[in-house]
Amino acid sequence: PLADNGGPTLTHGLGGLSPAINGGNPAGCLDGSGHELAADQRGAMRNGRCDIGAFEYHGLTEHVYLPAVLK
Repeated sequence: PLADNGGPTLTHGLGGLSPAINGGNPAGCLDGSGHELAADQRGAMRNGRCDIGAFEYHGLTEHVYLPAVLK
């Protein structure tokens, strides 16, 4: 189910045994125009061969997203 996994929108998180992990394009994560997607839908950086979908799996670590404070 869709859940709050951090970021501005709900996403489907990936479990550690998901076939989507590292199942993306070996040439890199690309959008429909062929531009590289360095971050997933939540804003988490992609690492290595990207995962399939809007969520990049980073193991069992917790990510905390804090708002930026500008003066």
